[in-house]
Formats: sequence, structure tokens, C-alpha cells
Amino acid sequence: VIGRAVNPVTRKPDLELRVRARAVVVACGAVQTPLLLLGHLFVARAWYSDAISRYERAVALDPSVRGDPWMLDALVMLAARDSVGERAAAMIEHVFGRDALAAVELGVEQHQGEALAQLRLVRLRERLEAMEP
Repeated sequence: VIGRAVNPVTRKPDLELRVRARAVVVACGAVQTPLLLLGHLFVARAWYSDAISRYERAVALDPSVRGDPWMLDALVMLAARDSVGERAAAMIEHVFGRDALAAVELGVEQHQGEALAQLRLVRLRERLEAMEP
């Protein structure tokens, strides 16, 4: 197998790699990205438990995925649901901690008139506020 690396500044190949082996596996780029995309797709399809599983796996591979612009919003929406609310809330607490307070507060406002959903998010907000800064 012959591989070439492209210099990100010049955009020209500047390194060649030769490997002699029975099998070669090469992974470049963000391994967690497909998991995030699947998580987002599963949320859109209302496969909520599967979505949370993908988000959990993505975070386990790379904790920096907490910066994904849609994952926290999706988890807040899921935390308001009866079926997966506790699991989503636990993930919010573990991955985002107090950094999720603004998103959870927005979720509380968005669920006006939905008493149980709002209550779940208010309880999550209280747990987040009780965390050490």
C-alpha cells in the first residue's frame, strides 16, 4: 500500500508512506463524526434511544464532541420526554454539566403548557445548578 499525505498549508503532497503487510487499516479524520450524524438522523426519525446510544459512543471516543452544535439541543429535547428523559438528562449532566444550563432553561420555556415535560427539565436544571462550578 502506498499512501500520500497532503500538506494542509500548501495543499500539495509532501509525504509518501509505503506499507508492506497482509492487511492495512487506515482511519483519517474524525472517527466520532458518523456517530454524531447517526444520532442526529435517529432524533429526526424519532428513534430516541438509538440516538442517545450514538451520542454516548461519540462522547466515549472523543469528549470534545460536546461542542457539536446540535447534540445538546437534541438531548434537552429528549430529556423532556417520558421514554428516554432520564437517560438523556444523565448524559447532559455527565457530558455538559453546568454548561448546559442555558439550553435547559430554553427547553423549560419551550415546553410551556406541557407540565410533565417542563417538570423534567426543571428538575434537571436544579441538579445542574447544584453542581460545583
